[in-house]
Amino acid sequence: MSNPYSTPIPPEKQKQFEDWFKRLPKHLQNNHDYDIEGAFMKGLKPTANEHFDDTFKKPNHMTFSSGSIYSKDGETGGEWKEDPNGGYVFFASPTNLKYHSPQELVKYFDEYEPESSLILPWEYSLAEKVKNGNSR
Repeated sequence: MSNPYSTPIPPEKQKQFEDWFKRLPKHLQNNHDYDIEGAFMKGLKPTANEHFDDTFKKPNHMTFSSGSIYSKDGETGGEWKEDPNGGYVFFASPTNLKYHSPQELVKYFDEYEPESSLILPWEYSLAEKVKNGNSR
């Protein structure tokens, strides 16, 4: 069965892909939440801060966004917006919350995106307030 979130590597490029993959920083050597094969076929290189852009993020990636080729009907990613102070804000989508709890997303942003802000969809924020007894 084929994986709809992994780009096939042609047999004639398999060795080249394997060599390229081995040279990536260790934290990028996975295809659990990023279509690393797609990045290779497209010729992407890690950015200065050693990660790939959103193009091939899979729906289960913490910051799966509308910038992913996989953001489509039924699996729509969140939105990155620049804030007036030059930082970024991530507006999580229901798809982000389909794969990760609000607590997981908050923890991820605290650890890996400390310069960015996370905004959860209002229905999740409201549900969390009600659950904690604070409906105002």
